[in-house]
This record gives sequence, structure tokens and C-alpha cells, in this order.
Amino acid sequence: MAINAARLQSVLGIHFDSILNELSLPAGIYEKILKISIRTTEESFPQFSLALMNQNRDAIAEIVHDYKGVFANLRITPLSLIGGQMMRLVSSGAPLSELSDLLDTFKEKFAALKTAIE
Repeated sequence: MAINAARLQSVLGIHFDSILNELSLPAGIYEKILKISIRTTEESFPQFSLALMNQNRDAIAEIVHDYKGVFANLRITPLSLIGGQMMRLVSSGAPLSELSDLLDTFKEKFAALKTAIE
């Protein structure tokens, strides 16, 4: 796996070199962490859907907390911000059905991230 820095910048507005400098990580280490994060995020989508179907606010809160934290740590701000929006919606007591649009947006941005990985 290699990160296409130009693609990452064009699809998400993220500067790969800036991330590496800020985190003081070699590209290879960052890529390994990102690969694991992508896999675990993909694996969480069925769990998220099931929790949403069952109206399990606690399970959803745990999943979206992970989205916010993981992608904030990786400096993938667009995904972290959406994770934060979902966290606020869940904790506000709003109907969980309102998460659908945010989840769709998250998945679109997540798919865009994956296009920057070769």
C-alpha cells in the first residue's frame, strides 16, 4: 500500500507531508496505521447499521467516538469532523434516524480516502 499524496490532497484537501511532519512519523509507519484504521472502519459499518436498526444509542456512540478519534489522530480531518457531528447528534438525544445522512457523507469521504491508497 502506498499513499498517493496528490490524490489525497485533491479528494480530501489533506496534505500528506504536513501530516507526517506534524506526527513525526515515517511514511511507512503512518501507512501501516492507516491501513489498519481503514480495515477496522470498514468492519464497523455492519455493526453501525445493526445498532442503528436496533436503536442502540450506546453502541452507536461507541462507534462514532472511534471514528472521530481515529481519524483525528491520523489528521484525516474531514472524517473526524463528521464523526464529531455524529457524536453530538447521538449525545443530544435526537432521533437516530437523523444519522443516516451523516453516515452516508462519512462513507463517501471514507471511499474518497480509499481512492488515495494504492
